[in-house]
Amino acid sequence: MKKITILDSTLRDGAHVNKGLFGVSAIRNIINALDNAKLDIIEAGFLRNVTYQDGSTIFNEIDDFEYLINHKTNSNISLMIRPDQYNINKLYKKSDLIDRLRFAFYKKDIDITKDFIYKANNLGYKISLNPINIGMYSYVEIEDILKNIIDLPIDSISIVDTFGMFKKESFRAICNIFSMHLPKSISLGIHLHENLSLSFGLICDYLEFGDKRKDIIIDSALFGMGRIPGNLPTEIIAQHLIEQYNKPYKLEYILQIISQEIEPIKLKLPWGYSPVYLLTATKCIHRDYGEYLHNMKVPYNLCVEILDEIKKKGKSLIYDKQFIENLLKKGNI
Repeated sequence: MKKITILDSTLRDGAHVNKGLFGVSAIRNIINALDNAKLDIIEAGFLRNVTYQDGSTIFNEIDDFEYLINHKTNSNISLMIRPDQYNINKLYKKSDLIDRLRFAFYKKDIDITKDFIYKANNLGYKISLNPINIGMYSYVEIEDILKNIIDLPIDSISIVDTFGMFKKESFRAICNIFSMHLPKSISLGIHLHENLSLSFGLICDYLEFGDKRKDIIIDSALFGMGRIPGNLPTEIIAQHLIEQYNKPYKLEYILQIISQEIEPIKLKLPWGYSPVYLLTATKCIHRDYGEYLHNMKVPYNLCVEILDEIKKKGKSLIYDKQFIENLLKKGNI
């Protein structure tokens, strides 16, 4: 492995837990702690078409972030954009505080994503790509996505397991496709979820058996905070890289900020493994169905029947709230 980098996405992916409402003090504390811990990249939130709320990590414009954090960090700062959910005209300047923009996209939106890539590159940003839920595509479709982007001015592209469905064999197969098609100049990112409690194991597997010629960017989050059931915990992967690869991370800052800012959030808005997310992952069904069933406290055995019906009706990849509500009505299952 040429270079191993951690990208902490607490303030971005964690926004799925608390709608981004961390509060001004917590955002500053988290960024400062991760910076002091010598984390490589801090993903500080989203850029979206919103009316900005003070203390949120869902920003309407780059100015919102700059007002919140007015000093340059040693760690690189990243923000994420869904090109289908953002006005390209709002991307008008290179911020001295932001090093990287990540674009998360579906295959159908690759053309508008290219427009954002060229604009961000012209402004001077490093560019990363997150093709959403890569596991839902066939190998031929994945190859087509990669062929469409390899000549673009990008720094990295991630394997994004949105549904948390990868096991060792399927993960290795996807990694091999990326390895075959990506030039050495493009780093490989890995973004995993904890549906099967396998994220750390899969990362260790890649570090041992993956492409040693390629730089790797590992996504994680403090205490695993992220779209429920959560992400690879930053503290776990940081400790592993300290022990096995002599990385200079300062774990004490990571543990302190978890106690100070993240654990209080988890007590109010818990995340973590639940059997319903095991079911959505193994059946390759959108995780929002699992969240709905979990919130409705539907017994797990009944969840199996409901999810099987969703699969049978061809509704598994795109969340349809009305459909699942109708399924829960008496007599539909």
